[in-house]
Amino acid sequence: MGSLLRMLAATSLLALSAGGAAGQANVVNPHGTLPSDLDCASCHTANSWAPIKQSLDFDHGRTAFPLTGSHSEAQCVRCHLSLRFDQPKVELGDCTSCHLDVHQGALGQECATCHTTTSFQQVEAVELHARTEFPLTGSHLQVSCESCHVDDRGGAFSARDAECVSCHLGDYQRTNVIDHETLGFPTTCEQCHGTLSWRATESFDHARLSGGFGLVGAHVGLECASCHALPSLEPLWSPASQDDCLTCHTVDYEREHGGNGFPTTCLTCHTVETWSGAAIDHPALSGGFRLLGSHEQAACSSCHSGPQFGVVFSAANDEDCVACHQADYDGEHAGSGFPTTCTQCHTVDSWSGALFDHLQLSGFPLLGEHAALACESCHIPPNHALRFQAQSANDCVACHQADYDRQHAGTQIPTECATCHSVDGWGTQTFDHVTISGGFQLLGRHLTAACSACHSGPNGALPWAPSSQDDCVACHRTDYDQQHAGTNIPTDCLACHTVNSWAGAAFDHTVQSGGFGLAGAHSTAACSACHSGPNNAVPWAPSNQDDCVACHQADYDAQHAGSGYSTACLSCHNVNQWTGATFNHGSVSGGFNLVGAHSSAACSACHSGPNNAVPWAPTTQDDCVACHQADYNAKHAGTGYPTTCLSCHNVNQWTGATFNHGSVSGFNLVGAHSSVACSTCHSGPGGAVPWSPANQDDCVACHQADYNAEHAGTGYPTTCLSCHNVNQWTGATFNHGTVSGGFNLVGAHNSAACSTCHSGPGGAVPWNPTNQNDCVACHQADYNAEHAGTGYPTTCLDCHNVNQWTGATFNHDAAFFPIYSGKHQGKWSNNCATCHTNPSNYAVFTCLSCHAHNKKDMDDKHKGRSGYSYDSNACFNCHPRGRT
Repeated sequence: MGSLLRMLAATSLLALSAGGAAGQANVVNPHGTLPSDLDCASCHTANSWAPIKQSLDFDHGRTAFPLTGSHSEAQCVRCHLSLRFDQPKVELGDCTSCHLDVHQGALGQECATCHTTTSFQQVEAVELHARTEFPLTGSHLQVSCESCHVDDRGGAFSARDAECVSCHLGDYQRTNVIDHETLGFPTTCEQCHGTLSWRATESFDHARLSGGFGLVGAHVGLECASCHALPSLEPLWSPASQDDCLTCHTVDYEREHGGNGFPTTCLTCHTVETWSGAAIDHPALSGGFRLLGSHEQAACSSCHSGPQFGVVFSAANDEDCVACHQADYDGEHAGSGFPTTCTQCHTVDSWSGALFDHLQLSGFPLLGEHAALACESCHIPPNHALRFQAQSANDCVACHQADYDRQHAGTQIPTECATCHSVDGWGTQTFDHVTISGGFQLLGRHLTAACSACHSGPNGALPWAPSSQDDCVACHRTDYDQQHAGTNIPTDCLACHTVNSWAGAAFDHTVQSGGFGLAGAHSTAACSACHSGPNNAVPWAPSNQDDCVACHQADYDAQHAGSGYSTACLSCHNVNQWTGATFNHGSVSGGFNLVGAHSSAACSACHSGPNNAVPWAPTTQDDCVACHQADYNAKHAGTGYPTTCLSCHNVNQWTGATFNHGSVSGFNLVGAHSSVACSTCHSGPGGAVPWSPANQDDCVACHQADYNAEHAGTGYPTTCLSCHNVNQWTGATFNHGTVSGGFNLVGAHNSAACSTCHSGPGGAVPWNPTNQNDCVACHQADYNAEHAGTGYPTTCLDCHNVNQWTGATFNHDAAFFPIYSGKHQGKWSNNCATCHTNPSNYAVFTCLSCHAHNKKDMDDKHKGRSGYSYDSNACFNCHPRGRT
């Protein structure tokens, strides 16, 4: 910055010394062409040109080269070598104009692909290398770049052969533990080795190379010498298969199992992980005898006490306990008749704590108090013979006849004791009156009444015979006669009374009267008010609950005689009182409700005819014009307005009508249409519209003259809203892609004059490109001028862009043959004619200018190669990417 200040000061002094004697200096801007709105005060002060401000107001981001990263920290004079600040003209991304490309073009021209403006050294090398043919993994991640790119010091980093042996041939030849070269191992190292280390042979397929023996379990960690003789790798044993353990492990078998008759299928018990912790499958080895419970913990010698692990017992299966435990059975159960199926009571875990299933052995479950009885209560020792002969578990009386006789003798109570009693004790009986009595359930007061209250006959017999649960009068005839004799009240007592009490009966007038419920004032009226005839008969005969006039004819005549009012009294009155009637005009008039202004109008306003008749006959609630024809004629006669008044007016008042043009005409007034005078469109006789647009968006039907004035002969479509809007014609937005059928104006097309392409009659385009990127359809002449006869493709965007033809970027390495990278980098003179000897046809090329046809260069290198020919096309067919 100090150098720049000195340069500014010197320039200021030169400018001042060039002035006249009167002190008028011809100030010259030494900075070249700068933005016109850039004020000198952005950098300079009013005191002097130098020194400039410590903090400049100039924003470099306004230029074509915004400062980011290290650029924002660099001194101005690092780039601006003179006071011409419009120099140098460097475009953003053109790094090589200032920075030396240490890669010599091998990695392309886009530095930002790998580097940032913060630091050239901060690159994601691993990620970048992953984009090449040789991603870095394992130990390759730890080595320096120069370890492999030994001839590319300084960062050139040309492509290397990706095959392992190209770098590791010496390792292959020097290996002496397993002589790879003598044994003829392949040089495709990755078949066995990984990139983590040479010893990490995770890709080594032992099964494939050995003829089927895969390394699993403990075999995985063994040294090769454990099974193979080195360095020849001859196997020390020859197992028949993967599971033939014994061939190699005969010594182990003899040491552990010699002479005991164990099978030699080692994997039956052992695993490939370790010999210890063998899991023996006793059922498989013994023919089905499972080691369960205490057997699992017993020492093998407890059963295998014979010679060579022989078993001294011969159990038929693992539930044949007595075959081994006959002495135990005899000690406990001899002479008892107990079965020898020991597991019915005992478990495999222990003899003690046996669970005796009395039900299974005898068919009689021990429940309730039976479970706690001593066996001798029912069984006679010592042979456990039964004292009683019950037919089933519920044949209680077979054993308990004495108990029954003591409690129920002469009562006719059945002997099915379980009907009332339970197995838990005689004192917890539950008496089911319904079952015993044949269906009569004890409810309400019956539940607490003494048995003798009903069972008052001999031996507890009933004096009455009710037909059902609800036949109250069969027993309570005296009670009925005392209360209701001569009243005609039915004898189905439960219609009013309950089973809890006679008092507090609830009388249901609706049920008793055949449907007439006591509601409103009827519910509080004295019974005699209606039941005033002989024997409480009703003098009237209403047809239903709402037939008020049948009883209240006199009331109707007093109020409404001759009025024509309906006799459906409840239309206005209610069941509580006659006064305060509410009149529903809609119901009475057959559907005409009083709403809006009608609700407050005097009845005489409409009912002005004889006997309050209405002079008009509207068909519906909304047929306004039937009554208001005079109002319509006064306002709308001859206008053609519809007579559906509610389209604009409301029921509250005629004034303040809201007119919905869309509903009336189908054409909504939007945009500029909403503010124009009606006469602008309705200019025909009687307000008729001279045009007939097909729909809301058919602008040209009315605006044909406007279209002709602007677009006549242009071929523009008449769908005006594609560019214009409903608010105004000016400021139209033209979407070339939509109108042209898919050709968007991008790049230089965006700023070109329309006539540049639309140069034909009526603005027609003389060319017919198939799509957006079919450049050559229009630019054939440009192609011919530059590339005629070169064989260049006509897919122009491969090299050019839509902004300009100049500055095309041609990627020879990606599209054709690598000459800026790999083995051809730096081997040619940067002149296309080095390989392309025919300047009029770049499809012709030669390899023979550099690769001479002699023994040393070509013939020896291709010795033994089938189809070798010293011909450029043959070279390219075998070496399309320039590799050996």
